[in-house]
This record gives sequence, structure tokens and C-alpha cells, in this order.
Amino acid sequence: MRYITNLLVIAFSILAFTTTQANKNTNPNYVYTIHIGAFEKAQVSDFDDIRSIGYVYGYPLRDNLMQIFLGGYDSRNAARKVLPNVQASGYPDAYVMRRAFDEGDEVVTVQIGMKKAGEELDYGNFMKAGTIYISQTNNEVRILTGQYMNEEVAQQRAIQLKRIGFKDAFVKTINTVELVKVTEFETGGTVAIDDIVAVVDTPKGEAVKPKKTPKSYDVLFKKTTNKSKGQATVPDDVPTNYENTSKRIEIPVKKETAVVLPKIRVKVKRTSAIELQKVLKAEGAYKKSLDGYYGKGTAKAYAIIKKQNRQVKKYLLLSNLMDSEENSSLKTSRLQTIINKVLDEPHDANSLLKAESSPLAKVYRAYILFQSEGEQAEVDRLMNGAIQQAFKKKKLKNAPRFDFSAKYSYQDLGQLLKHLNYVHAVSGDAEVPCWIFSQHPIEAANAFATGGENLRMQNCGGDFMSWEETKLLKAIAEDLDPAYGLDKKQQAAYTSKRARLFIAPQKLTGADAKEALIWHKTLWTEMEKWGNADPIHDQRVVALKVAYFQSQVRIEDYFMNKGYTYKEAKPLAMSVLQTIVGTHFVNYLKG
Repeated sequence: MRYITNLLVIAFSILAFTTTQANKNTNPNYVYTIHIGAFEKAQVSDFDDIRSIGYVYGYPLRDNLMQIFLGGYDSRNAARKVLPNVQASGYPDAYVMRRAFDEGDEVVTVQIGMKKAGEELDYGNFMKAGTIYISQTNNEVRILTGQYMNEEVAQQRAIQLKRIGFKDAFVKTINTVELVKVTEFETGGTVAIDDIVAVVDTPKGEAVKPKKTPKSYDVLFKKTTNKSKGQATVPDDVPTNYENTSKRIEIPVKKETAVVLPKIRVKVKRTSAIELQKVLKAEGAYKKSLDGYYGKGTAKAYAIIKKQNRQVKKYLLLSNLMDSEENSSLKTSRLQTIINKVLDEPHDANSLLKAESSPLAKVYRAYILFQSEGEQAEVDRLMNGAIQQAFKKKKLKNAPRFDFSAKYSYQDLGQLLKHLNYVHAVSGDAEVPCWIFSQHPIEAANAFATGGENLRMQNCGGDFMSWEETKLLKAIAEDLDPAYGLDKKQQAAYTSKRARLFIAPQKLTGADAKEALIWHKTLWTEMEKWGNADPIHDQRVVALKVAYFQSQVRIEDYFMNKGYTYKEAKPLAMSVLQTIVGTHFVNYLKG
């Protein structure tokens, strides 16, 4: 009897151990998901009843059919625990299916977020990082971006992502079988996503074809019904560093929409806040001590002076009635129109560019060819020809320093965009289009870090001048300018610089930061003198101070949101302020 009892104990122990191991063990060869079914004209909102259970995603089939899945699990048992809830929610035919890791590849990505299964995702925020992917493992949902050639490249990208607000970004290696590329289905159409090629970065000099290209991956440019020869197709050889360029983020045109303002940091002590508090206190709106912290008291005082100060009220009204943006006539030129359409209609744009004599036409033809077919001799020929044509017999102030007589080979997009910048800097035929920065945020930021005084950029509609305080500042400055509108060249240069600071800000060098500070101090020394000379002048200077220092606080926070410290953001904000009011106070600064 004792022998039988011992046998039973051993048997139950083995069973318990086996069961425990089965529950804990994750099959190293497979990942599991729940197949919901195939649905016609499916939308993610159709599955709201199970989205709290796990991440719902889909793959397009044919004839408007969409195959729907839910979640990702590291074992069959983990998926089976979830399955009854799915079936009880109206999907009785749902079942657990597995996918072999052998079908995918190990890739290096950057993780930018983590959520619990069923939590809502802020797609608009995450897509600032570029193309994003989702990976669910049991109750954890990872948000990732990029597929990079090695950990070193991914680490550099992670540092960049931290600077733009993804503070927890870190490098993560993962199998592509676990990745779900986010499409318009997953976002519910709330975030526009173009059909873009997703390509794994490869070592410089090598071009690697992916094992399998999913049918849902499309060409670089937007789909078109034009089937003519030369239409962009998925290339066999792709340029390196493609991942960073593959996500297109639309910059909206100016229209009547709510303006999203940078939130002002309360715990940052700053001179701009102190200066604002001084003028608000002098006007009786601010009652607390001058501490340099933009807290509730300062915010309340600013709201009060907008309602009580006659000059501020007048200029607020004026700022809403006037359009103070300096619009360039280049936007209506034939070449500018073609360049603006390069991203949406590359084939047609390429044909039209062939008839243009400007060196910029060659540059954008090279860009189209590079993006559709990768590096090749014809890209080099077009770019080198454009450079030599643009720089021949040109002697421009602050022109980029490089050997324009040399022959260059273009193996990555970053170098092509850098030389595109150079040609724009010496050619007045067109402005740099907004889509360069929305399509290639990282490469463009590096390529246009230095543009010189000659570079002209489009005002992309979403810049600093859409804010109430900057519009107020501009209205006051224009009204005080005795020679308003005369220096159109300088106004255009400032507009381009402001657009560049908004889209692709770079930390100022020590000399540039010092120059911005000197301009700022000189401005207020002279404006104080002008204000003290006449009571009417003084009233206008009060309004000017309110608008200027409120704008400076807000702009500083914009740059801090980009990852810059306050010390770095302060001179950047002063540079922006100079682009807003610089031309209007030239006569005041002459003494």
C-alpha cells in the first residue's frame, strides 16, 4: 500500500511539474495569435467589443476582404486562455494559430513605448518617430520603429528619438514575425498613412533583397492609375538608411483648425518669465513676487492684461484681421509648382522637369530616380551636372564651402539632400518644398543644418506664426515700423530662417548664440530709450514687451519639447524672435 502511495505521489508530482512547465514554457520556435476571421470592408471599429482584450490588426486579402487577428502570445496555452472571451464576444469560429520564427528575420528596432493589452494608443504621437510597428506578447504591447542595419545605427536613432520626446526609447532586436506594421486599418483612419516601402537598412555598399515582400508593401510614391513606362516600382537595390525616410508625415496647409500650443513648463526658472512678470506687475496685473517661474499667477496676469490693456486689446484685434506672412512670388512659378508635386506625382514631375533649364530641375530628377531605383550612374551624372551649372561663375555671400568641380558619387540619401541644399542656396529659381522635411525628417534636419543667407524655404503653414502671442508681436512690430515692407529681401530671408528653425532646429554655436543675445539686449536698450521719450511711446512699448516675452516663453518650450535644454532653447528662441521683428526695428537700432 505504501508502495502504491509513493507511486501516486511521484505521479502527481511529475504531472504537477509538467503542467507548471507547460504553463511557463514559451515555445522558442513559434509565436501565437488568435484568428478572428475574414470580413468584407472591415474597419477596426467593427471590433470594439474585443479591442479591450488584445491588439486587433488586419491583413488585406482580395475583393475588399480583410483577415483579422488579435494579440500575440508566447505559448499556445496563453492564447487559449484568451480565446473563450473572444468567442463569447460574438466570434465563435475564432481559433489559435501559430507562426514560425523561421519565416521571419531578426531585425534591430527601437522601442518607443509600452502599453498593456487593450489600452488605447496615441498613433499621432508615436508616428512622429516614423513608420511604427506593434508587437504584443501576452499582456504587453510594444510600440517600435525602424529596422536598422545594426545596433550602432539603431542606438544613434534612439538618441535622436529621445531628443524629440520619446524619452524611453531603446534598441531592441526582434523577429519580423512578431511585428505588425501599423496601417490605416489599425488607426481607424484617424491618422493618414501613405503606402510606403518598408526596407531593412543594409551595410553601406551592400544591397540586400528581403526574403519575402508582403503584398501590402507598395511603392515609395503614392499609387497612381498611370501605367506608363517609368512608373516607380519597388527597387531590387535600395539605398542605405532608407528606414528613416520611409514614413511620410503630412504637414497641413494653413486652414481654420485649432492651433496646438507648446505647454509652458512651470518649474523652469527663466529670464523671459522674469521680464514678463516685471511688465505685468508694473501694470497691476501681476501680484506675486518676481520669481521667474511661469506659474498660475503669471498665466492669470497675462490673461488679465489682454482684457484690460487698451494697446494689447487693439493689437490683438489687428492681429486677427491681418495676414502678416511674407509670401514669396516663387511659389507660383512653373518650376516651384512642379517641385511641389514631386512626391505625389513623381512620374509626371520627372517628365516636366526635363523641360526646365534650372539646375534644380536636374537635382529633383536625380532625387526621383534615387528614390525609385537606388544609387546609380545617372543619379551621379544629374547631380554633378546640377552642381557645376549652379556654381559656375557664382560668388555668393556665405555660400557653402565644398569643391563644386569635383565628381561625387551618391550612395545615401543624406548626401544627396545636403547637395540639394547647396544648389538651392545658390539658385533663386525655387524654394525648398515642405515635403522634404515631412518625408525625410532626420536626413533633412542634418542636410539643412546650415543653409546660409541665400537659402529660401517655403513657409509650411504650421510655423511659429500661427500662435496668438507671436501674431500679436508681429502686429505691434509692423505698426511701429516706419519703413514697413521696404526690405522684402530680408523679410524673405527671415521667413526662410524661421521655417528652418521650426522644422529642423539645430543647437546654435557659441558665436551664433552670443550674436542672438547681443541683438536681444540691443533691441531692448533702444526700445526702452524710445519708450521713455514719450508717454504714448511708452504705452506701445508695454504692449510690445508683453507680446515679446510671452512669445519668448512659449518658443523656449517649443524647443525644450524638441529635447533641448533651457540654456540651448533660450538663444534659439531669440533667433526666432529676430526673424519676427528684426526687419521692423532696424531704424530704432541705428541710435
